[in-house]
Amino acid sequence: MFKFNDIDLEMFVKVISIDTTLMSERVNNFLDPPSENGRYYQNSKYDYKEITITFDIKADTEEDCKDIIDTLSSIFDVSEEKKLVIDDNERVYLAIPDGKFSKEKITKGMRRIKMSFICPIPFSHNINAKLFNGQKTLSVVNEGNTSTPAIVEVDFNGEATYCQIDGQNGKAILVGEYPRLTNEKKEKSSTIVDEPCETTEKFVSVTGEVDAKRSISGTIQPNDGGSSWCIQAADYGSGDDWHGPALRYNLSENVTNFECSMYFYHDSTGKLEYNEFGSTSLTEKTKYKVTSTTVKLKEKRLSSSKTLISIKKGVYLTADEIVNGWIKTTYSSQTGWIKISTGLKKVTVTTANYYTKQSVSLRATGSKKSKLLATIPKGTCIVVYPKSKEGKYTKVTYKGQTGYVYTDYIIEGDKVQIETDKEVDTAEDKMGIVECYGLDQKGNKLFKVMLCDENEYFEATYPLVQVGNVEFLKDAEFSIPKIDPIITTTGSDDSLTVTKKTPRSGKTGNWNEFKGHFTIRRENNEWYAEVVKYNEAGEIIKTLPSERMKSDKFPLGDLNHLVIFFGKYADKKVVDTMTFNRLVVEKLNEDGEDEEFNTTIFKQGDTLKVDFANNEVYLNNVKNMEHVDIGSNFFEIPPGEYNLKISSDADITSSIIFNERWLD
Repeated sequence: MFKFNDIDLEMFVKVISIDTTLMSERVNNFLDPPSENGRYYQNSKYDYKEITITFDIKADTEEDCKDIIDTLSSIFDVSEEKKLVIDDNERVYLAIPDGKFSKEKITKGMRRIKMSFICPIPFSHNINAKLFNGQKTLSVVNEGNTSTPAIVEVDFNGEATYCQIDGQNGKAILVGEYPRLTNEKKEKSSTIVDEPCETTEKFVSVTGEVDAKRSISGTIQPNDGGSSWCIQAADYGSGDDWHGPALRYNLSENVTNFECSMYFYHDSTGKLEYNEFGSTSLTEKTKYKVTSTTVKLKEKRLSSSKTLISIKKGVYLTADEIVNGWIKTTYSSQTGWIKISTGLKKVTVTTANYYTKQSVSLRATGSKKSKLLATIPKGTCIVVYPKSKEGKYTKVTYKGQTGYVYTDYIIEGDKVQIETDKEVDTAEDKMGIVECYGLDQKGNKLFKVMLCDENEYFEATYPLVQVGNVEFLKDAEFSIPKIDPIITTTGSDDSLTVTKKTPRSGKTGNWNEFKGHFTIRRENNEWYAEVVKYNEAGEIIKTLPSERMKSDKFPLGDLNHLVIFFGKYADKKVVDTMTFNRLVVEKLNEDGEDEEFNTTIFKQGDTLKVDFANNEVYLNNVKNMEHVDIGSNFFEIPPGEYNLKISSDADITSSIIFNERWLD
C-alpha cells in the first residue's frame, strides 16, 4: 500500500522498495561538568524518521509518463505534514517530502523514482481511532507499543463547578474549582488561626473537668501521623467515667462571627477474632476450579503479560474481581489475573463447621500413609466439605491448609460446647472519644464537636455537634443493633453441649475509620454545622450538613478559646488511634463584601473537550484555558490497560478517543 494525503498512489505507480530504519535515532542529552570525569545523563528523545520509497511509474507512453509525473509533483507539493501509508496494516505516518529524489529512465515510457519523506514525529499510528465510553471511569486498552495522546469529552447532566480528569501516573487536568459543601454566598473572612498541630507549643494545659463526666487526666503529645503531624493522647490517667488529657488554644481576640474547622482521625484497627461456635449452617461460596493441567497467573490482564506462577489442576480459587473474562485472585502469596477460558470452571463449594473430638492428623489425601500436613488439637473448630469424603476420611480446612482427617474424630458443631472464661479480644470492644469545645471568656460552652465510640460490644463511631447544651447535628440513621450472644463450648470425646456466654460484637454505622473534619459556623447568631469524611485518596465519601438555624436557646458569647479532649471510659480498652490534626478559625467580617465562592462553570448540556495532543481545553467547542488550574498536567495514554477517573459535582457521561501509536 502506498497512500499520501489520502490519495492512493498505486493507481499511478508500482512500489519497488521501502527503506527505513528499525527505530528512529535516539538522541541522548548529557551534562558535561568541566572538572569531573565522565558525564551525567539528563534525558533523551527520538529524532525524526526518514523513509525512502522507490517506485516505477505505470505508463505506456512517454506522454502518459510525463502526465503522471506532473500529477505526482502536484500531490507531493504540500506545505505541512500529510498522512503517509506504506503497509497493509494501515499504520499512518505524518510525513512531508524532503526534496531528495532521483529519476531513472528504465524503458521507453517508464521511469523509476526514488524519493525520501521526513516524519518529524517518529511514530506511526492506526488509521482507525479507538473510542471508549463511560461515566466517571473510563477503562481503555492501548495495543500500541508507546504512549499516545487522546481527546476526552465530558457531557454534563447538571450544573457543576469543576471537572477533573485523573490519570494513573499522578497527573491530572482540573477545570474549575473544587466546591465547598454549600453553594451560598459567603462574606469575606480573615484567618486568625491555622494550627497544623505539629507541636503543642501554642497550647496550654487544662485541669478539672472540660464538661459533664469529662475529667481531665493524662498528657497529650505530638506525633508523626505518616502524611502529616498531629496531636494525640500519650496517656489517659485514671478515672471511673470518661477521663483523659486536654489542651487549650487561646485566640488572639474575641470573635463574634466565626467559622471553625477541626480535623480528626478516629480508628479502631483491630479485627474480630471470635468464631461462631456450635453451628453447622452450610456456607456456599463461588469458586473457580482449575480444570486444565495448569493455568498461568499473569501480572496484568493480558495474555502477553509476565507469568507470576503456574497453578496445577484441581485447585480452587477465589475471584476477588472479574473483568472481561478474567479473574483477579491470590495464590501462594501471588496476586494476579487468570483468563477464565484457559482452564477455569465456576463451581459452588459448600462448607460447614465441625470440631475435633480428639487430637487428629491432617493428611494430604484420604490415607494414613499420605503426607502429614499438621496435627489439629482436640476441640478445634474446622471447616468441613460435606460431600468430599474419601473412604473413612473427610476433606477439611485448618489454618489455611486443606487436607483430610479421620471422620470418626470429628463432630458436628451444633453438638459442641467449649467452656472458656477468656474474653473475646476484638476491635469492637474498644471505646474512645475525641472532642473540641468552643468557649467564651468565662468558660461557657458555645459549641462542642465530638467523635465517639461508647459501645463496649460494637465498633460504633458516630459524630455529634452541640450548640450550647443543645444537640444541633447528629446522624439520625445511626443506631446500635441488638446484642446477640456468641456460643462458648465444653465437652468430651463423644458428645458436646452448647452454652451462651460472651456477647457477639461487630461494626455498625458509616463513621468508623473516620478521617475528615467538622465545620461549625455562627453568623449573626445563625448557626450551621457539617461533618465531612474522606477516603484514603482524600475524596469526600460522606457528608452530614445541618440546616441554618437561629434560637434563643443558643449562646451569644464571643469565642475566646478552644479545648481539645481525648477520652477513655473507666478501665475499658481505648481505641487504637484518635488524633487531632488541624485547627482553623476564621473571623467573619461584617463589613466585608459578598463573594461567590462556588462559581458554576458548566451548565446542563455543556460539553468539555480536553485535547491532550495539543494541550488545549474547549467548552462547547470554544477554547477555554482560563478555567484550567495552574497545577494541571496534560498526559498520554500508555500501552496496555489504563483507567481514567473523571470527577465532578454533577452527573456526567464521558468518552475518550485516540489512535494507537508505534515506535518503529
